[in-house]
Amino acid sequence: MGLVTCTLKYQSFHYPTIEKTAVADTLHGTVIFDNYRWLESSEEPRVQTWLQKQENITRSIIDKLPQRKWLVERYTSLWRYDDERTPQKVLGSDRLFFWATKKEWERWAYYYRDHESAPAILLLNPNEWGPRTLNLVQPSRDGKYLAFGTAEAGNEQIIIKVMEVASQKILSDSLRGWRQSGVAWLPDNSG
Repeated sequence: MGLVTCTLKYQSFHYPTIEKTAVADTLHGTVIFDNYRWLESSEEPRVQTWLQKQENITRSIIDKLPQRKWLVERYTSLWRYDDERTPQKVLGSDRLFFWATKKEWERWAYYYRDHESAPAILLLNPNEWGPRTLNLVQPSRDGKYLAFGTAEAGNEQIIIKVMEVASQKILSDSLRGWRQSGVAWLPDNSG
């Protein structure tokens, strides 16, 4: 891909050249080409270098804007606040589960209450996990257990684990797979 040059009113810059690396997969007899699959590996040094070049271009423009400070403060006041989703009661008990966040957090955390007037108890806080993310949660019908999925740095290799809610003990069971989007419990919690 050739060099692309853009000119703004007072500044010109060059987009970094993006490398094409041909990768072909055959799916059901059809060959699918993906020249940019290498960008999916966020830990790879050449991806980090390319991302940094993109960041440098962006910063060279927006950091100089006179209204930037005001915009950051305004957006922060509009988007950053403590919030709580509607608690959902499980079928077989009074236990409620819900998502909540605090204005200083980047990610939503998962809580429960033993009943409507009980205090909220934090179960899973991905804000303390570094690059690991919380991808799915599913309480058992009686609320005794919680299945939850985590992934490293946003990849799609979700690992699903089971937590005993009252003790917050994570059990030894786990499911590993690719692009899992949910789980369901058997009525007796046997699986």
